[in-house]
Amino acid sequence: IIEAFIYMYVRSSMQVLVEHDDLVKCATITESNRYVLSGSADKRLLVWGLSTGAAERQLLGHTGAVTCVKVTADSSTAISGNVFANTEQSLLKMRSVVGSRL
Repeated sequence: IIEAFIYMYVRSSMQVLVEHDDLVKCATITESNRYVLSGSADKRLLVWGLSTGAAERQLLGHTGAVTCVKVTADSSTAISGNVFANTEQSLLKMRSVVGSRL
């Protein structure tokens, strides 16, 4: 298994976040500076606590590598996408960053 890392710099110290099973394709931080979201070729979107460096939530349901993620200005909703292999079709999912799935 390929380990994938996210390097996060917080207050001049570096944290290495390890949880994905494949390459990390995208990442973003919420406007509230509370969470980092990362998408991977392992088809998962992870929500990391910025203060703890721990993966707090998995957002499942993508059928291909998660290649993009954006969080709304109020930090409540994530929009992530993947492209289906060998096609021109793509999938977007909207999910709550914390709490239940939208």
